[in-house]
Amino acid sequence: YLQKMHLMLSVSSVIRCHVARK
Repeated sequence: YLQKMHLMLSVSSVIRCHVARK
C-alpha cells in the first residue's frame, strides 16, 4: 500500500514539474 502511495506522489511531482516548466 505504501509503495502505491509513494508512486502516486512521484507521478504528481513529475506532473507538477512539467506544469511549472510550461
